[in-house]
Amino acid sequence: VQFDLIVPDSFRDHLRFNRISRHKQVRWHFNLSDEGLREVYQRSRAFFLPLLDASTSNALVEATACGLPVLTNNVGGIPDYTHESFAELFPVGEVDGMVEAILKLAEDDTEVKERGSAARDFALKNLSWPETARQTLEVYHKVLND
Repeated sequence: VQFDLIVPDSFRDHLRFNRISRHKQVRWHFNLSDEGLREVYQRSRAFFLPLLDASTSNALVEATACGLPVLTNNVGGIPDYTHESFAELFPVGEVDGMVEAILKLAEDDTEVKERGSAARDFALKNLSWPETARQTLEVYHKVLND
């Protein structure tokens, strides 16, 4: 399993990142252009995003749009941006379950393809600019008419 870590350069000196960086399966990325970031997503097999808290995540939306299966934590608004057809959401601290899920996706091409296709479909139906605009206008309309 190869991990592409997209982490600001200033965080690489943090003790935990320093430990991770010693492994030959880790490639570091920072200061990526939009195109460079998209290329990392497009050549990836899955998207792993451990979170302690989040209302949402642009990285999660971008990975979903690129058709990646998602492994992350069930925190904040994350369930609103995912679906069980492509995402596995774990409680914070559930390391063993996340490791098992990573290993399963590393070995199961069919699972990766099915979840990836579901992620892309979800993004097109629920996260596109036209759909986001429609939902936003719907909220404004409701607020103004109530």
